[in-house]
Amino acid sequence: MTLTEDEFALLDLLVQVDRPHDLAEFFPPLNPPPGSEDEVSPARPGEIVFTPLTYDGVGADHPGIAAWTERELALHEVARRMEDKGLVRVVHPSGGAYGNLVQITEAGRVALNAAHGEPGR
Repeated sequence: MTLTEDEFALLDLLVQVDRPHDLAEFFPPLNPPPGSEDEVSPARPGEIVFTPLTYDGVGADHPGIAAWTERELALHEVARRMEDKGLVRVVHPSGGAYGNLVQITEAGRVALNAAHGEPGR
């Protein structure tokens, strides 16, 4: 199975934490909010950095908010499709308070390992 860039990035981050996680928690490194460039610490290869973001001054009138919102919604769709494809499985449903906690499946690990072997990744 060929992974999209977003699927690859999300699976790669999920496998690094090696515990059930809400995939939306990985969105900020992939789609930093507008105006947050100085607030997100860059991760070194193999390292996940969860830096709290502040949204001060980033409102509906910010020039980059529409594009950021569109990308955020696209990432949610990618996460949902990853479930449908069997790359991740829900181990704790959200109940609406937060996102589903998921973990990588064996199929997800196989696809991720194959993608790591692809040139350019």
